[in-house]
Amino acid sequence: MKKHFIINVFEWAKEKTEGFSYNELISYIRPRQFEQDFLNKQFHAAHENTSRYSGTTEPILETIFFVVNKGNNYTDEVEKFTLTPDALFKIIDYEELSFARRNAKEARRLSLKAIWVSVWALIVSAAIPVALFLIDLAIRLWRH
Repeated sequence: MKKHFIINVFEWAKEKTEGFSYNELISYIRPRQFEQDFLNKQFHAAHENTSRYSGTTEPILETIFFVVNKGNNYTDEVEKFTLTPDALFKIIDYEELSFARRNAKEARRLSLKAIWVSVWALIVSAAIPVALFLIDLAIRLWRH
């Protein structure tokens, strides 16, 4: 299944601990037009939150990015962004859930193999005494 583009954004941005510029992200993601529009709104909101900071701890506009180095506008190479703590925790939760799902699939596969091995072991353990009895019977009949 193909990942949603925002997951790719989160995974890439999570690794950029020193921050990243708008152009760095766009050149890496290569978004389609509607994705570009979404990202533009997110970057613009982060820039506006920094420009219109009201002295509260709450952002004015909801966004997944946080400005760590302010420039003239969000496309300025000087302006650097990072993921908000909320976005960072969401991608960590997503990665943990993905890891748990992969492990669950592997556990299911291995448990099915174990069941088949035990079924075959049961069949073989039941067949060996029958085979030995038939061999013993054949030997006795052959001697007489």
